[in-house]
Amino acid sequence: MIGHYIALIKRELWEHRSIFVTPIAIASIVTLGTLTALVFVGEFQRELNLAIFGAQNVAGDTERKAVLTGLFIGSSWLFLLGLGVLTVFYALDSLYAERKDKSILFWRSLPVTDAETVISKLLTAIFVLPLIMCAGIFVTHLVNLIVTSICVSAKGGAAGTLIWGSVPIIDNWLAALIVVISTGIWMSPFIGWFLLVSAWTRRMPLMVAFMP
Repeated sequence: MIGHYIALIKRELWEHRSIFVTPIAIASIVTLGTLTALVFVGEFQRELNLAIFGAQNVAGDTERKAVLTGLFIGSSWLFLLGLGVLTVFYALDSLYAERKDKSILFWRSLPVTDAETVISKLLTAIFVLPLIMCAGIFVTHLVNLIVTSICVSAKGGAAGTLIWGSVPIIDNWLAALIVVISTGIWMSPFIGWFLLVSAWTRRMPLMVAFMP
């Protein structure tokens, strides 16, 4: 039974490449935005210098932690927004596309019940998508910390102390994991509705799902 679900979830990941493309696209946008702000936006540079370098003589780690935590939260919210959009389109397309291209006939020939297929799609939407988004958040945080560290080191600062020694990275990651997983669970009634629409409607599942 568990082996069936694992195989079915792998099938979902194989068929829906947007599950991986979406976090990669968001991570690229966030990283490019950080690079642009560090290199070209003078006001951002001034605020960053004040918070990171000036805080050494003003209020210790408080300002540095506030700035770095703000960067973490800002990028995490972009992933959370992307997770909501991705979940809606995945749930609406998962059964509708299989019925449209007749591939559902092939999958029904396998020793897997319809209930197992639907449950695997529900598990993918509620748990697998948030976990993949969390991985994207963690990687993006690390990349942005490295980019910021290079910028600080180029200006003569000690990146190990000013950046890595100030950011509560584990706390931020645990908070992101809790929020993202909770969001997937909170959306479960809506996901169930979207799957019902995907299995029933003949056309325009997005409009049918949101019309009520």
